Amino acid sequence: MKKRNLYIGLTIICILSVIFLDNLSGKEPSSLEKPMLNSSDKISANLPSKNPIFTFIALFYTFLFFSGLINLGMFFFRKIKGLSISQINYLKKKLPLDQESIAKLIFLVSFLMLFTYFLPNLFLSFSKLSPIFIVLTTNLILQIGTVFIIFSYIRPDFFDLRLKKKELDFVIKIYTAIIPITALAILINFFLIKALGIKLGPSPVMKLIPLINTKTSLFLFIFQVIFVAPLAEELIFRGIFYKLLRKKYSFIASACGLSLFFALLHRSPAGVLGLFIISFSLCYIYEITQKISTAFTFHALHNAITLLFFLGAKI
Repeated sequence: MKKRNLYIGLTIICILSVIFLDNLSGKEPSSLEKPMLNSSDKISANLPSKNPIFTFIALFYTFLFFSGLINLGMFFFRKIKGLSISQINYLKKKLPLDQESIAKLIFLVSFLMLFTYFLPNLFLSFSKLSPIFIVLTTNLILQIGTVFIIFSYIRPDFFDLRLKKKELDFVIKIYTAIIPITALAILINFFLIKALGIKLGPSPVMKLIPLINTKTSLFLFIFQVIFVAPLAEELIFRGIFYKLLRKKYSFIASACGLSLFFALLHRSPAGVLGLFIISFSLCYIYEITQKISTAFTFHALHNAITLLFFLGAKI
């Protein structure tokens, strides 16, 4: 009990330290405002008046939107008829760790988060590498480190990283169904922020996109956003935090509480409601399938399509 409380206290200190340092800095390191360019490895950032790639992506997203309306209608119809939305409903699994081990695991992840916070400035002082490359590398260290810590305490087979065809079909149907809901949530979010007079700014991820100017950095960014970040986030949020909440509370309470935390953690006022809907959907998918593979697939799919949309505007 004493060790568990110690780990909880240290975790709180680490998280508060990151928040304090983040507010103290107020912005990205100044060297990131004018990233170094590699003339032999540049990516064109010119946006033509008519961008066929961006137009194709917009049409594709429109297709997903209307497909989502159809799937949403089908889900609503099944609910009216008293039928289950999905025929998948696997047995619930409990975390194979005691409370002290869970507290230690979470502390290690929070300490890693604090440690990697200092790495960019440290590398910028002693390295000639591109600032954006350093930031992406330290993010990768945090994400891979989180996965390593979790897998060192819990066997990967507990999370079940396999994905069956019926599970993939379920994930795609849920993903398309929430697109109209998310769009409505973002619209409501926009009017609420405008009414409250909150000053909008780009999310941390969106700040990075204009700074990416080399193929190496672009590859590293895409690899993180689509593969590594979704895996790390789903392991810690759905695989650990959601499991802990679900032991004591109902699905609605657990999903809402975690989704609020998930949305606020992304530090994007313009996307709080949208992120809440996405996280809630991830909790629902995980609740039904009890597999990180399904939540990861949903998360990776969402990140890939969103990233494609923003990069399409840059290319």
